[in-house]
Amino acid sequence: MPNADGSPAGATSPHHTDVVVPSAPQERKPPPFIIGGLCFPEPSELGDWRTQVPRRHTFHRPFHIYSLSSWFFITLMIVLYGVCVVRPLSIYAPNSWIWNTSVVMAYTIMAVACLSSLFAVGLVDPGDHGSGDARPTHGYFRCSYCDRHVKGSSRHCKACNKCIEGFDHHCKYLNTCVGKHNYFFFIAYVTLCAMVSVLQLSCALYLIINYSSVMLPVEIAFIAVFFAVAVPMGGLVGHLATFHLFLHCRGTSTYDYLMEKRARQEMEMDEQRRRTAAAAAPRTQT
Repeated sequence: MPNADGSPAGATSPHHTDVVVPSAPQERKPPPFIIGGLCFPEPSELGDWRTQVPRRHTFHRPFHIYSLSSWFFITLMIVLYGVCVVRPLSIYAPNSWIWNTSVVMAYTIMAVACLSSLFAVGLVDPGDHGSGDARPTHGYFRCSYCDRHVKGSSRHCKACNKCIEGFDHHCKYLNTCVGKHNYFFFIAYVTLCAMVSVLQLSCALYLIINYSSVMLPVEIAFIAVFFAVAVPMGGLVGHLATFHLFLHCRGTSTYDYLMEKRARQEMEMDEQRRRTAAAAAPRTQT
């Protein structure tokens, strides 16, 4: 759902007042169109956001239900992998200890790197703290929400109640914004998540194909639960990683991409209304 002023539900429009710099006139971007989606909070979730303390990091309350569920599923996947994959491998394939050790080491390294990038995304401050100069240099604008001069690429996020430099999107699952300062860690996180999911599913599939005839029914049931959780999560993070690779190749952000998409939709709707009005005009005249 959009805001009343036509800006995205979670991130406001660049609600900036132009800084008058006679020697370097600023070029304003067109006003954004209405967008929505899982990455942008709904207005009902924001409450009286103007009185909220700016969010410092991913562990800053209030927590979103999506962020709590993401931490739950990350923990669940690690536990299920140990119970459903590592333990059966040590029992049913004891002679393949070199392969088993390599798999466990590869998974451990990727899992640690994945969690490290997750913490980096959440703990690195993506905010734009503004310019302290009385007359900021070219490319700065005044944000009427923060009451400070910020860079032209910054957007004020209502969920975090602060301007985010190089704003990409507000992620409910990470309970923080993704911008210029933590975008690299975000990409690393989703890419590593996709790689970990592929490894997990490959190992579980290997067990089912080669050892299902000797495995206990309860072990097969656990692996089935593991598949039921891992397949959707792997598909989601794989899609997300592919989408951001696409954005990187285009040299754009999630926010700008959605703005462009909405602009095209608005243009198509306007064109359709004009065609409908033009088709109805002769009938009205007759």
